[in-house]
Amino acid sequence: FSFLRILIYCLIRHFNPSNILETGVYYGGNTVFILKALAKNKKGKLTAIDLPDKQIKKKFKKNLSKYRHPLVFNTEDYSQQLTPGFIIPEKYKKNYNLILDEATSRIKKLKIKFDLYLHDSDHSYKYLLGELNSVEKKLKNNSFIIVDDIDWSNAFYEHICKKKYFPMIFSDNGKDNLRSRIGLINKKHKNNNSFNFTK
Repeated sequence: FSFLRILIYCLIRHFNPSNILETGVYYGGNTVFILKALAKNKKGKLTAIDLPDKQIKKKFKKNLSKYRHPLVFNTEDYSQQLTPGFIIPEKYKKNYNLILDEATSRIKKLKIKFDLYLHDSDHSYKYLLGELNSVEKKLKNNSFIIVDDIDWSNAFYEHICKKKYFPMIFSDNGKDNLRSRIGLINKKHKNNNSFNFTK
């Protein structure tokens, strides 16, 4: 079972956010946990941004492997005709706004300030840094940042060093044993901006 989804659900239930931003919906596995937690809280909305694989390949001419997530092969493969988030039950969609667009440029146009941000889109170094830089301006001072697959590049670590954030790092033993895969930032953590913030 995915630790990331448990983490997302618990954070939302405990901190009761009003507005959440998710990038990288894919089939909607993480999204369902977000929306379920919001439904339990009876509060909050999710803005999600993603493009179907077919549009990603056409627009960005990316040399994607046959499977979008190469570590899980065909276990998460689906028809390119389907829209991201196709597994989400209709009963949760009243608190859900899916934007079919490229995340970094679209984030800059958003007028909402978010309490929680989940990155699970393009994990490449350049893209993740760009997305993190864009989203910083859209986050409240007491918000949380969750980044999945931080082991794919050094972008997450570069960002926390630049901002002097005190991160929490988790493995997701539901998928990749004990690899460090999930980064969590509390923008109001007492150790942020301290001299020894990485210790």
